[in-house]
Amino acid sequence: MSKISWLSILVACAFVAGCNKEGGGTIKVGEFASLTGKEATFGMSSHEGTQLAIEELNKTGGVLGKQLELLIEDDLSKPVNRPRS
Repeated sequence: MSKISWLSILVACAFVAGCNKEGGGTIKVGEFASLTGKEATFGMSSHEGTQLAIEELNKTGGVLGKQLELLIEDDLSKPVNRPRS
């Protein structure tokens, strides 16, 4: 995905997350990626792109005046429908 596409996705997620009525100083954005296991090469490059996009957005004032906070979950390169042990 291009850098513009990632930024568009992050901004859309942040906008939806920022629509809640709670004040809070940050907007939490979740990432579910393959950071370990056989798909880790792709997952890590995606993760680095996501981190870069969030850093760039935060440097320019965040979204809706709030900083973004990245919450990371490693899917261990396992299929989503398989229970984790």
